[in-house]
Parts: sequence; structure tokens; C-alpha cells
Amino acid sequence: MGSSSQFPSSLEENPHMLPLIPKTDKDGESKGGSKSCNFLIILFVFVIGLGVLLFWLIVKPRWPIFTIEEGSIIEGYDLTSSNHLNAAFNYTVRVCNPNSKLTFHYEYLEIKAYHGGHQLVGYAGVYDFSQPHANATLFSFGGEARDMALFESPGEVDLRVEIKGRMWYKAGSWKLHRYKVKSECFPVVVYLDSKSGFQKTNCYVKLS
Repeated sequence: MGSSSQFPSSLEENPHMLPLIPKTDKDGESKGGSKSCNFLIILFVFVIGLGVLLFWLIVKPRWPIFTIEEGSIIEGYDLTSSNHLNAAFNYTVRVCNPNSKLTFHYEYLEIKAYHGGHQLVGYAGVYDFSQPHANATLFSFGGEARDMALFESPGEVDLRVEIKGRMWYKAGSWKLHRYKVKSECFPVVVYLDSKSGFQKTNCYVKLS
């Protein structure tokens, strides 16, 4: 009898036989694609970060500056024996844009005055105005005290002025960011005797 041929049971036994379906290295492909994707993400983040840094170094954005320039009692006042005051107040607020390359646009500003936690009657509202770079704008507003108890030294009233609003930073026609504005000015000292003058009050400003 002739000898029977024995077929190889695997490709390893016959290295000259090619597989009908070529093998693919799926793990290698997925790892390579993942590395490329991660590189692009890192590159994108780097470019964005570099752009923000360059913009910051060139423009040097600064927050607005608020000050109370003047404060006085108008049309006289009435101070009772129990040290309760009835009077009308007038203030001048200075809003400054200290930037040399940015414009501020305010959607609105609301200005209120308080004494001992109680709001004076009346407040001022300023709406939809723009401030070019290196500009200062003055606003006047008033408030009325009705039977307001005084606790300060005789002859003076210590008030707290609060300014709230919403604004944009703008570079040309490009709106950069929208912020809520909150500013507190304290103490705003107004003297009953107008001859005592007024000392400017700097305000704390917070954007969020």
C-alpha cells in the first residue's frame, strides 16, 4: 500500500501555506488612533492657551473703577431730639474704564444707598451705555432718609452705597465676556454741615 499523506493541522506545520483571511492588528490600530487623537487634543488646548496668554499680555484687561466723588444733603434737613433724621441726599458716582484697548458696555447699573441695613428711599438706574477706553463718566443720584435713626458721631451720616449691574468687555466689535457687576462703597460719610466738605470714597468691585 502506498503511504498516505498527512495534512498539517495548523499553519505553523506548513509555513508555505498563506491564510485565506489576512490577520489585522486591531490593538495596534486602536492604540495608534488613540495616540493621534490625544496629540490633536493636546495641540488644540496648547494653541488656545497660547492665544489667551498673548491676548492677556497685549491687552492687559483691567476691571472698572467706581468711586463716590461727592455727597451732600440738599434742601436742608430735620434732626429730631431723639436723633432721627429726615433729609434728602445727593451723590456723584464716577465710573472709570482704565483700559487702553478695551471698551466697556453696560446693560444697566443700579445704585442704592443704605444706612444701618435700611435702604434710603429712591435709587438711580442707568441703562445701555458704552464707555470707550481710558474714559470716566459721572452719574448723579439721590436718596431720601425718613425718620432715620443716627448712631454715628454728631453731625455726620455714614452710608453704604451699592452698585449692581451687567456689562460686556469689548475689543472693537468683538464681545469678549459678559459679567455681573457688584460694587460696594463704604463708608460714604456725609456731614450735616455742608462746610465740612466731603472725602472721596473708593469702592470695592467684583465681577462674576
